[in-house]
Amino acid sequence: MNIETVIFFSIDSLRADCAPYQKQPFLEPKLPRLWTPTLRHLMYHASCFTNVYSSAVFTPPAHATLFTGAYQPDHHVREFYYRGQTLNPKLPTLAEFFKKQGFATCAFTDMAHLFSALGLLRGFDQVSNKDSAFFHHMTTWKRSKRFIFIHLLDVHTPYLFSLSDLYVDNNDYYKRITREIRNHGGHAPRGIGHPDPYVLWNTFVQLPTVQSSQSRLLPLYIEGVNKFDKGRLRIFLDQLNQHTNGEKTVMFLFSDHGEGQASHLSPTLFRHGPHLADDVLHIPLMISSPSFRQTRNNQLLSLRDVYDLTRVLLETPTQEAVDAYQNPDRFIYAESFEYRKSGLFTNPDRAYAYEVRDRQKTDYYLYERVIRTPQNKLTVWFRPELFFGSDTRFRSLKKAKKNLKTMCSAYPIKTSLLLRLLLIVIALCSSRWKKAWTWFIRRRLSPMFRYEPIKDGSVNELFGAMLRINHVRNWPKDLSLLQMMLS
Repeated sequence: MNIETVIFFSIDSLRADCAPYQKQPFLEPKLPRLWTPTLRHLMYHASCFTNVYSSAVFTPPAHATLFTGAYQPDHHVREFYYRGQTLNPKLPTLAEFFKKQGFATCAFTDMAHLFSALGLLRGFDQVSNKDSAFFHHMTTWKRSKRFIFIHLLDVHTPYLFSLSDLYVDNNDYYKRITREIRNHGGHAPRGIGHPDPYVLWNTFVQLPTVQSSQSRLLPLYIEGVNKFDKGRLRIFLDQLNQHTNGEKTVMFLFSDHGEGQASHLSPTLFRHGPHLADDVLHIPLMISSPSFRQTRNNQLLSLRDVYDLTRVLLETPTQEAVDAYQNPDRFIYAESFEYRKSGLFTNPDRAYAYEVRDRQKTDYYLYERVIRTPQNKLTVWFRPELFFGSDTRFRSLKKAKKNLKTMCSAYPIKTSLLLRLLLIVIALCSSRWKKAWTWFIRRRLSPMFRYEPIKDGSVNELFGAMLRINHVRNWPKDLSLLQMMLS
């Protein structure tokens, strides 16, 4: 097969179990039926990957991993506007790779402002954020090699709402959410015409009887997936079929992250991030082409592997080459950062600030990291190497206070000011200060580590790989921490 067109279709927030080839354990008789005929049609001519995980639970770092084939510590996009950092200029992107191969490159995203600010659109010749403009650009395409990236937010909150400026009707969204607000005893915003869709959604999810709970939001999420499949997704695919040579086209369809448990402290909170829950990290991946047959691949892969899979397919354009691909690292990694406004505690509402200027001045801390192999999974909270590392630079009043604040910020613990000062003094003066921190973590916080399942010798290997990814020096000296915390 001679490949002329490569399409990346990123469906923001689509859960893995919404793909037609996956099991759907979350569906119950009382929930709406999940019906996705468009995705099902693609599945019949696709390599379907069942065990793929994202590297992040937020859109920017996940797409940075997709475009560079690198994890967050290397590509530098670790949050929305983490310390003003943008995509690492030393790493070539897929768009730049395709340009060197003679492909024209074009992108469509509902978040063009965010992608552009972070450097994620580097290498694209043409960028659109309106359906009408993108479809008009299609009419100017020539029958030449082309790399197309499409990123749609229809499955993202607010569910049932579409940003499309063509063909898609949002009256059902306004009527449904207004009715839900009234059914739960709330008052919908009033005014001339439709209210702001995001104000309407926030009014709904903040009601005392809703509170972003899974029981209230999952039915709306499923209905939103159904609407997207039969609406905007089908429209985009029809337009692409008219302006590309289908027989010489390969499509990668995936999501940047799913939707599910957003906090390990609140299991019923339904959204994404900062908690690295499996139902949020687990994503669908289909590689489709008319010449492909339906196959299932159970290899453990990361969103990072899409970068390598693309290059493999260009070098050897056969389905057999795709199905034979294996993760060269034999493990996958994910991390999340959380916003810290000030002081010791986080403010979740501020984590979704819209102003770029505000986010550039914010402070974030490394909230959670996950590294997994096909058999094992290790979860690490905060940066334990800051507390237990042998580096004497951390034994100063400023560092001790900062580290304590970082740790306290992640959980709503109740600790008196006197106890905090006492711990700082112990950390500075005691020769055995590691035990003091261990006591504090065990008594006042949830476990810093979770390992599933525990096997002798595997913990050190996973933690060592995690520290290497994060460029932590002297990491072997920190492995004793795991034995102490897991014993």
